[in-house]
Amino acid sequence: PALGLGGLAAAVREAAIPVIALGGIGLDTVRRCIEAGASGVAVMGEVMRSKDPAAMTDALVREIRSSLLTEHSGKGKGQPADELALSLPPANDNLDP
Repeated sequence: PALGLGGLAAAVREAAIPVIALGGIGLDTVRRCIEAGASGVAVMGEVMRSKDPAAMTDALVREIRSSLLTEHSGKGKGQPADELALSLPPANDNLDP
């Protein structure tokens, strides 16, 4: 069942490991998930429903990177924010196989 942002924040407080938000994540919810304490997000539906998946992926990567750098700067579990952001693929990378 969906936990919502409150449930996500509670899971983050209780978890001994980084928590990744999953399910119903979109461009409009990435920042709120990171603000709730998630170490990252997993997105599939938003990209699959997009008319331009490459552009949507680019926008999501930029939003995730920006959110992580803002919210996890020097705090949180696991890696420092700069390492988290650097572990993401470069925005607007060639996604063709």
